[in-house]
Amino acid sequence: MPWFDRVFVSGEAGFLASEVCKQLRLRGVRLLNDELPKRLHRLSGVTEVALFDDVTLSKLADLCPTTIIHTAALVNTDKCENFPLEAYECNVRAAQRLASLSKAYYVHFSTTAIYDPLAERPLTTTSNIKPQTIYGQTKWYGELVTRELVPNQRLLVV
Repeated sequence: MPWFDRVFVSGEAGFLASEVCKQLRLRGVRLLNDELPKRLHRLSGVTEVALFDDVTLSKLADLCPTTIIHTAALVNTDKCENFPLEAYECNVRAAQRLASLSKAYYVHFSTTAIYDPLAERPLTTTSNIKPQTIYGQTKWYGELVTRELVPNQRLLVV
């Protein structure tokens, strides 16, 4: 079964994911996003983010995605600093819940914010990890749980 048979892209309302979805649709890829209910939750009255509640996750699991492209994240560093639990929910728990969902190929979007700001450039996969912000910390933890749950042969960290 090809990787593009049934694709789910998290964070579809965001800039990156909306473009990924657009390009996949142009190529005739079946996007499971179109088959799931849209659910938004307000966190601390500050922001709206798509979280993966049990109902949505169950429906997604039933659709048996062949590939999950996880782009959703709380990226505003000020909001992450002021609302660390929400940053954890968005950047760690959502990654964990999606990664544990199925045996799909999994694309996880990382960030340079996980690296030591004094690390030699260009950054590589062996560069020193030393996040300086809640955003960087939660993105790194999300990447760690993803690496624990998804075998290397099915995982791409971008």
